[in-house]
Amino acid sequence: MPSSPSTASEGYGPTGTGLSKPVHELPPPHQTQHVLYFRLARSKIFRTIIVPSNYNFHLIHRLIQYTFGWSDSHLHKFDIHVGCELYKSQPKKTWIKEWGKRIHTILNKHCDFGESFEGPGFEKGETAVTVGNVWRKEAHWASGERIIGVQYEYDFGDSWHVEITCTGQKTLKTPSNLAQITKAKGGPPTEEWNPDDCESEGDQESKEVNIQRFNDSWARYLKGELWTKTRLYDVAIFEMDEQDDEDRQGSEEDEDDVSGENDSEEVAEEASTGEERSANKRAAPEDSAIEDSTKRARHE
Repeated sequence: MPSSPSTASEGYGPTGTGLSKPVHELPPPHQTQHVLYFRLARSKIFRTIIVPSNYNFHLIHRLIQYTFGWSDSHLHKFDIHVGCELYKSQPKKTWIKEWGKRIHTILNKHCDFGESFEGPGFEKGETAVTVGNVWRKEAHWASGERIIGVQYEYDFGDSWHVEITCTGQKTLKTPSNLAQITKAKGGPPTEEWNPDDCESEGDQESKEVNIQRFNDSWARYLKGELWTKTRLYDVAIFEMDEQDDEDRQGSEEDEDDVSGENDSEEVAEEASTGEERSANKRAAPEDSAIEDSTKRARHE
């Protein structure tokens, strides 16, 4: 992906990359949970995640970055639409067919506008709006009728879009503040993906996602102890100071290439030196013969 303007967040990654570590706090445990469906636009790549209703949209942003293996190194925003129409048959029943009217934009800003959610087109900070604020009523859930849909945009240059719908609500006996992935399929292209090199991406819908490990690691990720990355064949989790094997392999291959070039230069230099030595050896008898002939001429 091309670099976004410098106002984007710095991103994160293994120690030594110069990228910042994300540190975010979870809200208090909550009994009410919403079932959210996240789908990468124009693909069959998705995540179904049970999310506490008191999660604000900054945490939803972090959750998308975490589960899709992105680096949070570009700008992002959420657009809330009402009157969205879904497809009415499987397998697209949770997909948005028509977006309807955009009524709110949730910005990538940390500001508090209170609990009100009023005013068409009013822009609010993502820490001020929660999942429960947006999907308050059953009529707003994905039921085949016109419902509320949220469009998440990441990287305003390449514009990766994730469609978000709510498919239901649960009430837990024991309150929880952890998100739980229940289903996941595939992964997006790598962030450095080049369309001219698309064959190296493999089958994006078949990229592996270890759901159990992602569920177990969410809190540690928010503490800045882990980072995730979408790779050629999976979406992987790493310790903060751990380097991606694919990156390491690529680095080693680059070093091998440089080493090979140096070796070639040394071989060429040795060959050139050898040729000079051979030429000198061939020239030596000729010089000796000329010198002897000169001596004989003087003697005569």
